Amino acid sequence: MRYFFRGGRGMAVGQSDKVTKLQSDRDLLRRPIKQNNSNRLLRFARKDGREVRHSAYSLWHKALLIIFCVLFSGLLALPAFGQEANGLNNVIPVRVGDKVPPEFWTKEHVVYKNGDTLRMTLEHLRGKPFILDFWATWCGTCIQNFKKIHDFRKAVHNQIDVVLVNSDLKNDDLKKIGKVISDSSHFVGDIGQSIVFDTYLKGMFPHQAIPRYIWIDHTDRVRAITGFDFVTLDQIQKMVRRSKGIYW
Repeated sequence: MRYFFRGGRGMAVGQSDKVTKLQSDRDLLRRPIKQNNSNRLLRFARKDGREVRHSAYSLWHKALLIIFCVLFSGLLALPAFGQEANGLNNVIPVRVGDKVPPEFWTKEHVVYKNGDTLRMTLEHLRGKPFILDFWATWCGTCIQNFKKIHDFRKAVHNQIDVVLVNSDLKNDDLKKIGKVISDSSHFVGDIGQSIVFDTYLKGMFPHQAIPRYIWIDHTDRVRAITGFDFVTLDQIQKMVRRSKGIYW
């Protein structure tokens, strides 16, 4: 019994005729151990000579946990995809009655015109009434309304401008946009142009449905955000009169 409680000194281990007699406690470390790959023990020597044993299974899970935490913390630090590059993180939505911020006028936009693209700001529209017209090539209503709005402008002697804005980065490309813009029937003989690849203006005037019209007056203030039903000759004439100080 004295040897039993000391780990089995003097006891035999093994199977059948292959029996090994344990002569000391140290022999316990040499006795056969059935391997279990799913929970294999790893030994590490410490400076004091003692051994520390860890499960390879638990170490693997700890490593996975550390990797997950590092990756997740990195994702939290990253901005939404594509937003920082396009300046969306700095865009504050503008509501009806607000003035557009100063950078609205100096921000450069990619504009499609005459089969080519160029960069342009909206600085030339400052102090004038104009409408931002959000559209897409797949929006039949948007395209049908081009000619109507063009006729309204003619009726007020082009005293109001309309800026086409295409913000559909998923479904539209220059080939599709060019096909619509180059069709002079939409603009009664004139060649149209449009801001393309937009994210800035849509971030400033967020919307889901198109067409969407943003009415900005001569004082840089947003007067209305509407659908097409509000775009009438009467409303455009009122916008022009207001820019001249006439409020009837």
